[in-house]
Amino acid sequence: MKKVYGGSYTIKKDSDKLYSVNLIIEFFPDSTYEGPVAREKVPDYYMEKVQSCMQDANKKMLGPNGETLRINIRGSSKSDDCGIKKTNVGIRSPNERSGVLHYSSNVDCPTILHEILHLLGLPDEYGGDYNLCRVDVPESIMSNSNMRWDSVFISKTRNSLLDSVHFSSILHKNCAEKNRLYDECLHKSIDWPKEECEEKKNQCELKNLTGRNKQQEIEIITGKLKEARQNLHEEQKTVEENRKIIERLIKELSTGKHGEKGKKAVDFWKKQLKQLDDLRHPTMIKLEERLKIVKSW
Repeated sequence: MKKVYGGSYTIKKDSDKLYSVNLIIEFFPDSTYEGPVAREKVPDYYMEKVQSCMQDANKKMLGPNGETLRINIRGSSKSDDCGIKKTNVGIRSPNERSGVLHYSSNVDCPTILHEILHLLGLPDEYGGDYNLCRVDVPESIMSNSNMRWDSVFISKTRNSLLDSVHFSSILHKNCAEKNRLYDECLHKSIDWPKEECEEKKNQCELKNLTGRNKQQEIEIITGKLKEARQNLHEEQKTVEENRKIIERLIKELSTGKHGEKGKKAVDFWKKQLKQLDDLRHPTMIKLEERLKIVKSW
């Protein structure tokens, strides 16, 4: 049994490729609660909501070799808790940010899964203002849960809600070398000296110490590049149309018929023309740089 954030869970191997994780969670209305049901109905309402979300998530909690992870959430029955410590989760107002032990009353399924995976020991995988040292992992369930959920259930560009290192870390935390490196780059990054942040983050990224699937990442980035190039092609057609209009304007204004105002207008439109010449597609450039890094893994 693994204990995290003051809670605990059990893992059971049901068959060769199926693992079950069991957690006990009880919900209660926080002091700031405002929501869709009366306070006394909060425990049952949110238990049903979380169980429904997990029923959907469990269809796509897949490991690297065809394994499936099934997460079961239930309330405490005392007689059948098997030593699992209950986790209490408060329900707050809809305007408050969700966290491991507190959910916004309008919390959605991607966020619920993200917070439950924290209870299974997975760290956040986004940096920014929250942790300047932490490595950002694009489209991970632990960095942008809504984006990952949509990529699995809507666009279907990904097959699993979990990256392979997530699956391995939950089942065999700190047992495998890759799990140790994942832990180093994400769990322990909060303790890195600030002056070493950039160098350590670059090493984690360049060596793929966060354990992403190389081939899958290449396929996804290539698909996004194709879409970006199509968008750029459409933009370039618009640019050419605008260029012709601006060139006609400049020609007309340069005849001298419009006096000083005409000269100023010519300068203005020449600047606009230069901006068109300098048009670049930042998304495409970023994707091309990302593809180079992934191919080097």
